[in-house]
Amino acid sequence: MNVARLRRPLTAGLLGLLVVGLGHLYLRRYRRGAAWFLFTLLTGVVWVPESALEAVWRGTADPVALAPLYVVAVAAALDAVLVARQSQQVLTVSDEGDLLTCPVCGNDTDPDLDFCHWCTTDLTQYTVVRDGERLSAPNGAGEEE
Repeated sequence: MNVARLRRPLTAGLLGLLVVGLGHLYLRRYRRGAAWFLFTLLTGVVWVPESALEAVWRGTADPVALAPLYVVAVAAALDAVLVARQSQQVLTVSDEGDLLTCPVCGNDTDPDLDFCHWCTTDLTQYTVVRDGERLSAPNGAGEEE
């Protein structure tokens, strides 16, 4: 198991558990992080009783009454982990073979470079596939332990 490949998803998940949406901000998925944060606020307004929210401020909160917030927070952290894992897997090359799409910032970059010139992401850690092709699992890339 490659520990370096686990670091980014693990960090995103832990940050997401610390503050909802923070794991997505770490991954530079700003809109997705903001959406999870707003969804958490909406969940608190709609499904958590006002008395439970007031009890949080007093320090006497009932964990069962706050369960919807816990569910959303865990779902957001798991989403951050999945987004991080997905972004580590492949780089897509256009049909013309002249552009790569950076998995972090989403901008097109030169395939002759080992990094994204927009966000400086190291592109050597990714597997390159042609647009529309399926990723085979050479060198254990698709294996899990």
